[in-house]
Amino acid sequence: MKSRLFLFTIILLCLSWIAFVSYDIVTKQNEVNLTQYFSPADGKILVIHHADEVNWQENNLQVLTENKQILESIQSKISNNTSVFISEKRSVLIIEKLEKWRKEEISDLFSSGIFPFEMVGLNEFTFGKYKGVVSSNQLLLHKLDELALSGQVLTPDKKSSFSLIYWQDEGLIYEDVYCRKDKNITYKRYSNKNALNQTVDDKIRFSEIIPSNFDHYAFYSLEQFEQIDSSFYKTVFHTIIDNGIVLLKKEDKQAVLFDFKENQFPIQSLNEHFSKEEKNEDFAQFDSLSFSSFLDTSGRIAYVAQFEEFGIISYDKSYFDALVTDINLGNSISTDANKMDQLFGDLPMKVSMRVVDSTSCFSKSYIGDQTIETIIKRKSLLSKELSKDIKDYFSMNPGERILGFGSFDERGNTIVYTDNKRLHGYINGLKKWSQDISEVPIGIDLSVNRKYLLVHFRSETWVFQKNGTVALRIPKNPEIKPVIANVNGTELAYTFNGQSFIEYQLNGAKNKQFNIEPIREIGFIQENGHDKVVLLGENCYFLYDVRLKKAPKKMTTSHSFNAIGTHGNNWFVNQSGNTVTWLNTANGQIKSISLPNLKVHDIMVNPSGNALIISSNNSIQTILINGQLRWKQDYEGNDISKIVSSQNTKGKSIISVFDGIQNQCHLMDQTGKWMAHNTIHSEKDLKINTFGTDG
Repeated sequence: MKSRLFLFTIILLCLSWIAFVSYDIVTKQNEVNLTQYFSPADGKILVIHHADEVNWQENNLQVLTENKQILESIQSKISNNTSVFISEKRSVLIIEKLEKWRKEEISDLFSSGIFPFEMVGLNEFTFGKYKGVVSSNQLLLHKLDELALSGQVLTPDKKSSFSLIYWQDEGLIYEDVYCRKDKNITYKRYSNKNALNQTVDDKIRFSEIIPSNFDHYAFYSLEQFEQIDSSFYKTVFHTIIDNGIVLLKKEDKQAVLFDFKENQFPIQSLNEHFSKEEKNEDFAQFDSLSFSSFLDTSGRIAYVAQFEEFGIISYDKSYFDALVTDINLGNSISTDANKMDQLFGDLPMKVSMRVVDSTSCFSKSYIGDQTIETIIKRKSLLSKELSKDIKDYFSMNPGERILGFGSFDERGNTIVYTDNKRLHGYINGLKKWSQDISEVPIGIDLSVNRKYLLVHFRSETWVFQKNGTVALRIPKNPEIKPVIANVNGTELAYTFNGQSFIEYQLNGAKNKQFNIEPIREIGFIQENGHDKVVLLGENCYFLYDVRLKKAPKKMTTSHSFNAIGTHGNNWFVNQSGNTVTWLNTANGQIKSISLPNLKVHDIMVNPSGNALIISSNNSIQTILINGQLRWKQDYEGNDISKIVSSQNTKGKSIISVFDGIQNQCHLMDQTGKWMAHNTIHSEKDLKINTFGTDG
């Protein structure tokens, strides 16, 4: 009886194990690799493998802003051996671990993020407006209406620091980047569509003969060179070269070294081709000899020499003579350790192509059905490239979604507000304070005297000093923003509250109060040396002379105007369709202009006369107060989303054109000329403030 019971128990355990294994196999077969939800619609997919090795600014990494904000809010909770896939253009992220996700891990990861987190099922959750799906070791986060499988599983190199993945010509491109202390090494891989396979160790083959008298080195296998230069097929060299060629450059001079097949001496072959008498010499010159479209050969004599298995050709006699002399003397790169390390130290040994100069190292190889490109960039070169375009750059991220910001003069002095109803203050790029608020501000402005940031709420405006101290809270009507100016050495605030226009001192004391009819906006101008507050109403405006302090004078108009530009230099404009109308408060005259797809942007301040900045289709124009065109400039980008202007410390205006499609802003001077190194990455909004001598 006991033996039967024991046998029954063994059979039951075996059946249970079989059922468990079968279920596990079926489950794994039914699991979908979530990376298949990425598609060409994502643009590039950034995959962070080792976050501590990745410098976003240095590598110019770009993804959807909200995606980056989500990552930054949970980054501290992401464990090692985890890869985060981030879409450049869509609200899609995938977090992939080595082991399966557990419910408590997911809760811990998102509970301190920038959005509310809630589990809504065994494998589903919400994170603000984002939907979350868990599948084994992968976690998908998105807020799309529909998700479709692309059918392609993404397989980046997880040992790299980060990867970039994108589609090109219906194929996947991988760029796996290893960030090292002194350099970045990128391995780019894609399909070998041309079925090329020749790779050569050019170090072993050529280094004993190549002189070190060059600043640009390019090796091509014969197969690779035939692929990239179709004209090479038509030359004599196509039939005599054995493994490949080395193209050397020194400033504007060029030469080619090559190895030739057994008994295929280049000068003898060329003599036969041109029906020239054979003189058994190791040096010759030829007219009308073409080698490749890579060399400038037009109307020039080709000089050719041969050395045992190698040949050299150049169309520059002085460079040719110098190289031949070095070869005869045995002055090759094999004796130059620095040159050898520069050419072969970081790149693969066997390649089909190797290009090295003072700025980059590149190689191409073929392994089976894959093409592998290797790109080396020194950190010193990366920093030089960045310094050309971005100087005195600060990245300030509070770990919450930023809705708006304002900036003091000088760099990195900013107040931002977020959707979590918080203000964050930065000084010199470092966060110095944070403050909870009861509502999201309607905007932030820099005061006329440029000393304060005005954070506007519905019923009051907070006046912030640079150190984060609130100097004054000004009561106001909803949607109306007060103005602060320095009048005869005294700082005064102007607001509209209830039915009253009020002038405050910054200690809170009221100087003046006038009851007038409702207004929509407050502006501030400096006219003929006099400061005036302009109160804009419906088909009217009021002028208040800050010196006289008399009741505001009402003026009726045929239009209702809005203030544009910075306080102190406001213009008052009205746009209806493709027509903009503006008011000259000095004489009460009204001017207008009509253009196709017209947009009104800002005011350019200039000692010879301020100008209205507008755009029409792909052109940018500035218009003087009398309606005359000051200048016009074409824009070759995708979209003129926003234009802002400010003055530097020399009094010269700088104009920034924001392209919301390219996520770039481009700088121009006050004459409408594009500035050198004028492109800066930007998203959503931009402001210009003074710094140093250039602004």
